[in-house]
Amino acid sequence: MNNKRTFFQYVIPSVLSFALSGVYAIVDGFFVGNSIGDAGLSAINIAYPITAVLQSVVARLFLNFFS
Repeated sequence: MNNKRTFFQYVIPSVLSFALSGVYAIVDGFFVGNSIGDAGLSAINIAYPITAVLQSVVARLFLNFFS
């Protein structure tokens, strides 16, 4: 039972972080697409995977560091 609680203590913040990052990218794409156009939208589509990879690497490093 204790392992399950510890697991969810680490998983829930990570899942929320990645979900909010995705929502941020969608909203950002909407506003940039409307104001700048195709070039701005393509820049977001190129930058988002890089940001997601960096976020996952940092999350993994901090989970290893603090556990």
